[in-house]
Amino acid sequence: MEGETPGVFTGRSLPDNQEEFLKLANVFFPVMYDIKHLMKFCDSVHGGLDKLAELLIVEMIDTCRQAECVA
Repeated sequence: MEGETPGVFTGRSLPDNQEEFLKLANVFFPVMYDIKHLMKFCDSVHGGLDKLAELLIVEMIDTCRQAECVA
């Protein structure tokens, strides 16, 4: 799947395992946050990522989630 973000940056196929993928992702994104997890601690934010984007007035470019996109 060269269409995935690290594959686009490197021009190579994705690593075969999660550990190697995370090492590669860390090169390009040294700090990552689980937004969905952080939302649990915000009393004024309820709903999913779509709702959060709406509240923050952020345009969602790709609304396909990992579980929904697996062919």
